[in-house]
Amino acid sequence: MHESREDRYKLFGEVALERGFVTAVELYEALTIQAKDHVDGRERLLGQVLIEMGFMTAEQVSEVLDILFPSTPSDPLPPIDAENLDVEPESETELET
Repeated sequence: MHESREDRYKLFGEVALERGFVTAVELYEALTIQAKDHVDGRERLLGQVLIEMGFMTAEQVSEVLDILFPSTPSDPLPPIDAENLDVEPESETELET
């Protein structure tokens, strides 16, 4: 699965629609239910509504979330130079406690 940086700035429904997980009609229906719930004081995430309605699976919701919120940073941390670290060893008594 290849996603672009622009995917991170999309809405959940946009990605689900683009991936073919839902139709425009299903998305509209779920968004309508989510809005009605909001008016009634009940907050539900769109993915939760789509799963409850049977329009998406939990795996599909997870895939959309992975695209929107990747678990690995796009700019990884630089490698650690372990030989040049300034770390003082702990004494044996500290290790035994």
